[in-house]
Amino acid sequence: MALPFFNPGWLAGTVGGAAPIIIHLLNKQRYRRMWWAAMEFLRQAVEKRRRRLRIEHLILLAIRTLILILLAFVLSRPFLGASGLEFVTQSSTLRVFVIDNSYSMGYDLGGDSALERGRKIAVTMADQMRGQDASCVIEANESPVMLIEQPLADKKEVRDRLAGIELSDRSGDLPRALEAAVKIAAQNEMPATLIYVVTDLQQVDWQMADPERQAALEKAVKALTRRTQVLIIDVGALDPSNMAVAGLDIPDPIIATLLPTKINVHVANFSDAPLTDVPVELFIDDQSAASDVIPEIKPAATAVKTFPYTFQQAGFHAVRVQTRADALTPDDRAYLAVRVRDSVKVLIVDGDPGASPRESERFYLALAMQPEERSYAERRAVTDPKIINDVTFEQEPLDEYDLVVLANVAQITTERIEAVRAYVDRGGALMIFMGDLTAPEDYSRMFAPAKDPFLPMRFTGVRGSAVDKTQFVGLKVADETHPVMQKVVAYTAKSLAGAHVYRYVACTVDESNPAVHVLARFNDELGTPAIVEFEVGKGRVCYVGTSTAESWSNLGERIVFYPIFINETSQGVVQSSTAGRNLAVGERFVRGVTPVEYNGALWLTTPRGEVTELTPDEKLSAVRFGATDRAGVYTLELRATEATDGFVVNLDTAESSLTRINEQQLEESLPKAEHVSYEIRRASDTGAVEGAGRPESEIWKTLALILGVLVCLESFLAWKFGRYR
Repeated sequence: MALPFFNPGWLAGTVGGAAPIIIHLLNKQRYRRMWWAAMEFLRQAVEKRRRRLRIEHLILLAIRTLILILLAFVLSRPFLGASGLEFVTQSSTLRVFVIDNSYSMGYDLGGDSALERGRKIAVTMADQMRGQDASCVIEANESPVMLIEQPLADKKEVRDRLAGIELSDRSGDLPRALEAAVKIAAQNEMPATLIYVVTDLQQVDWQMADPERQAALEKAVKALTRRTQVLIIDVGALDPSNMAVAGLDIPDPIIATLLPTKINVHVANFSDAPLTDVPVELFIDDQSAASDVIPEIKPAATAVKTFPYTFQQAGFHAVRVQTRADALTPDDRAYLAVRVRDSVKVLIVDGDPGASPRESERFYLALAMQPEERSYAERRAVTDPKIINDVTFEQEPLDEYDLVVLANVAQITTERIEAVRAYVDRGGALMIFMGDLTAPEDYSRMFAPAKDPFLPMRFTGVRGSAVDKTQFVGLKVADETHPVMQKVVAYTAKSLAGAHVYRYVACTVDESNPAVHVLARFNDELGTPAIVEFEVGKGRVCYVGTSTAESWSNLGERIVFYPIFINETSQGVVQSSTAGRNLAVGERFVRGVTPVEYNGALWLTTPRGEVTELTPDEKLSAVRFGATDRAGVYTLELRATEATDGFVVNLDTAESSLTRINEQQLEESLPKAEHVSYEIRRASDTGAVEGAGRPESEIWKTLALILGVLVCLESFLAWKFGRYR
């Protein structure tokens, strides 16, 4: 690595080292060689001493050249820095402190955490600031925070900022933080930069699998035009082990009161040794609900503990699971937010009541939502349908329902379509059944206008006959991987084969759209979509291209198929009990609000007890909150309805894997550039870093002493050699 200089301009004086050589060469050309018989005896005498004279001349030439070069070095004042040959100029060095505060830095090293040890080291480095040095400070996690973005020369302020860095609940992203530090270095005019990266050398934090991320860092590094040294200080445990609650889940999409459910707890072992007798405790709304022990978790494996539980009250509930504390405590707990319903409230809009019950659109729908097959029905949340006609529908408040079903509804006003769209966008669910009254051109106008369509589809016409039941098409599953169709096929594989559809509405959908899922098709020559699910905002829409009436199909007569299909499909599109309520640290919370709710204040309380008022967006359709930087339970108080809602935030347990990256892997992954060098140092148990705690020492005085010795030596040798000439 190149040696630094306090006054680098004087290095130009090293050119003076060529002066003795030039003089020597000029003197060699000064005299013409002439043969003179009287001087022949002198030539022979000189020839005997030629070898000695040549050596003497070369010695003097070398000493005189070295004297001039050393003089230039002394005037430029070189020095050694705090870490071997890394440099820190006395009055013009930019120091950038990159402090890893991802939650893995909370690992207990035996009294101090890795972060506490790293802070002490960083403060010691800041104490070395002198002259016109300036510093910047960056908190290094997946979202780097510039604590001091503009170079600051106030040593006390820098020390205070470093000492005040807290452990975050975020994962680490050291390449992103290093890129930010390099950009700061490139934007400043100081002749040199020293970047301190204080980290636990966790492998996952240094991964640069994203080619764009790696390219961005390489571009930033190569843009540097001034010499920069990156000193990576390792404060992590050498042989870490860890256990973490990797997650919680409830298999049932809809959770209802008095209906038994299961809470699955995933506990991961991130060490090389098995874990035995691992205690797991379940809390519901901060009240202990159950506890158990996992007998063994194998190395690098995950075990699942299932707790049966029955919620007694509807509303928002916060589930917490905790296991025994280890050296890394933040990931010893996890959270799950659920919305428990008394029932799934369904609004069925019957567009054609019919002369008899079986001719009514609502008959089979209402019957299907109360299935008689108890072995199936006991597994599902209770459905509470309300049936109205299309006239009443225009004034019905939609937000009181989990699902709205439009069954053969002929016309819907533009205002009502917009209300339905807003309802779905907030998280509501909509099912559309076609029928005799649903003209394709009207539905294209209502749901799929050319400008800003509600649904990305086109209705192309009606096929088949409601009279001739000898002509029909069947149904075939299009996506067996979809959760709804998985259950439908599992229960009704044989019954589905006997489905007859006499009449249906043909349509086309944009299947390239990731928000469109074709679940089933008619087995006609075109494979026309029969059942399609659309994701719209935070809600979903399910389109069924035939009617619930027996004149259009025999689906309602399929005793096994129809109840299961209706319940699975309807509850599949209804927003699940956990949807939108379980976030990762840093993820934005978005909740739809009803007109009634936004008439009053909405107050959010964070895990730290901080209270914030949330204001709906311009459309008055949703509230948003982005400061989810702490894991835990966030409660939302809706003053207008006197209700409580909320969500939870969990850690990204990828950070719980403490596998270290070795120095060779790290050096190979870091981008190389002409002006950048890297050095990795290990912090001792006391927090000291070899070479990094010493103040900078100038070496020009030592060079000046050597220069004086050489001057004296040159004078002595010149006198000594001259005596014999």
